[in-house]
Parts: sequence; structure tokens; C-alpha cells
Amino acid sequence: MAGITTVLFDLDETLCDQRRHGRAVLSEAFSWCGLDPFFTWDEYVAAVHTVGGTESDVRRREQCFERLAEADGRDRAVGRRLAYVYEGLRDYSDVAYINGAEDALDSLADEYRLGLVTNGGPDTQSPKIDALGLRTLMETVVLAGWETPAKPDPEPLDVAMADLGVGPDETVYVGNSARSDGAAAEAAGVTSVLVPDGARPEESAADHVLDSITALRSAPWRA
Repeated sequence: MAGITTVLFDLDETLCDQRRHGRAVLSEAFSWCGLDPFFTWDEYVAAVHTVGGTESDVRRREQCFERLAEADGRDRAVGRRLAYVYEGLRDYSDVAYINGAEDALDSLADEYRLGLVTNGGPDTQSPKIDALGLRTLMETVVLAGWETPAKPDPEPLDVAMADLGVGPDETVYVGNSARSDGAAAEAAGVTSVLVPDGARPEESAADHVLDSITALRSAPWRA
């Protein structure tokens, strides 16, 4: 294998978390609207992946809430209002590094070129990126599902590598989801590193599975 020169990262639940989970925001939005909850957070997450196109994250959520309202026998306008209230309650800049992530980035930056490949549009992802100061570390930022198809499609990783002028044999991709990040890395032919979000390591075909992001400091792909 050629030497690794570049490390690309997923964002949400790999490098950072929202300080206030979407579940809490959704619950508050139902209360503000005077509604008994007619869908759960997990049902929303499952349904939002069925909304296609390259609309903004905010518009996709609105469409999803409309569909969930309709499926519950309600007018689509109920879902639309719920989405509007949710958006007003959500602060995308209210994020924090996952414990150990900032130190891991700093340690890798001395030796590797860094990039970010995250699903999501600028309306939701840019405030997080700016709040964390990631633009000073990342040589490229690809918003998958906005500028390209969303992961697990490999195109976002291909675009990031083209931006940096590197090939798959020089590149590592670090993420938390086997279904999204691991599959995209495999399809793009890059070395995959998974820091699972509860998935059992044996369920992933990643090249490296870590217990925590702190283990990145030892660059496990060199082992």
C-alpha cells in the first residue's frame, strides 16, 4: 500500500455532537404546536432518508414532517407548521467536540492533509463547522447530499480526493456509521476507519474499528 497522506472525516457523531439532541427539540416543537406527538424521532430519522433530491436539510425535514402528518391522517399543513417551529428551536451552532476529537485532529494535522465529508447542506452543517473552527484545519469540505449525492454514494469522497489531488491508496476516511461512512469508503476504495456509534465491531467491514476517536492519535493504518 502506498503511504497514507490524507485523512478525511465525517462530522456528526464522529467529530462532534449537538449539545441538545433532536429528540428534545422535536418534543418541544410538538408542545409549542399544542400537539400530541404523532411520530417519534427514530421514525423521523428513518423517513427522512426517503425524501430525495438535493433540497436543503430544512426543506427535506419539512417535506418529511408533511408526509408523517399525512400518514397519521392529518393535514400536511400540520407537519409544515411543526417543521417551522422545530427549525426556530434548533441552534445548529450549539455543538461540541466529542471527547478526544480535537486532540486527535491536532495530532494528525502535523503529518496529514485533512478534509471533511459530511452529509447535509450549508443550512445545517456550516454553523457546526464554523462553531468548531474546522475551516482552519480542513483543506476541503464536501457537503454530501447538497453538492453531490449523499453517502453511502462514493462520489463525495471522490470529489474530496480530486480537490486535494490524491488517490484512494493515499486516503483514509473516518466515520461512525457502517451503513453510511463505511460503505462509502469501501465503494471509493479508501482505507476505512470506524468509530462505531453503538454498532458491534464484527458487523462492520471497516479496515479499522476503534473503541474511541482518541485511538486515531496512533494512526492505526500504519500498524
